[in-house]
Amino acid sequence: MICHQLKNQALRYSQPDAEKKIIYARIMGKDDEANKDFKVEANGSEMTVTDLETGVKTTCDIESFNLIHHSLVKMQAKGQEVDTVQFLGSKDDLYFDFYYAGGPVKTQVFDEAQYRLSVYMAEPVKVDHSKSVLSPMPGAVVQVMVEVGQTVVDGQDLCVIEAMKMQNLLKSERDGVIKSINVKAGDSVAVDELLIEFE
Repeated sequence: MICHQLKNQALRYSQPDAEKKIIYARIMGKDDEANKDFKVEANGSEMTVTDLETGVKTTCDIESFNLIHHSLVKMQAKGQEVDTVQFLGSKDDLYFDFYYAGGPVKTQVFDEAQYRLSVYMAEPVKVDHSKSVLSPMPGAVVQVMVEVGQTVVDGQDLCVIEAMKMQNLLKSERDGVIKSINVKAGDSVAVDELLIEFE
């Protein structure tokens, strides 16, 4: 239901059109989990969500929907408590990311034409970065503080990247052994470039 409201805002549908608009929300499965597709229909404040795999429909009446500072969604259905979801951002009016119930939730949100054609779209590649340290910004490597084969602990200093005359210290977010180091001091790096890999 949150996807419905945000998609309508992103595409700037006029209010009468937005109330009638049907969207399809795909919740991206984590790791080996399958994606789940839902059809969301609005009729005024009443919303019907259909699980497209099982055909089960759920209907509720939305009393309030607020997007606060473009980062926090508060929504309340009639007779229920306020549901709060952190909105992490969107891309191309298609990908909407949230943080809910203790974890990230990635979604794709389609209008009817997009959903009909989505069977011809390649699935986004799921890349596991849990054993990688990526550059958070473009810049230059000032110092690498670890070596291949070294055992490191969570919070240990790994390397320093300089960007716009500011030095940024990258720390390990896990315990492990360094498998490879792809940069050295003086190298220029792009955002999301692989710096260090764990075994």
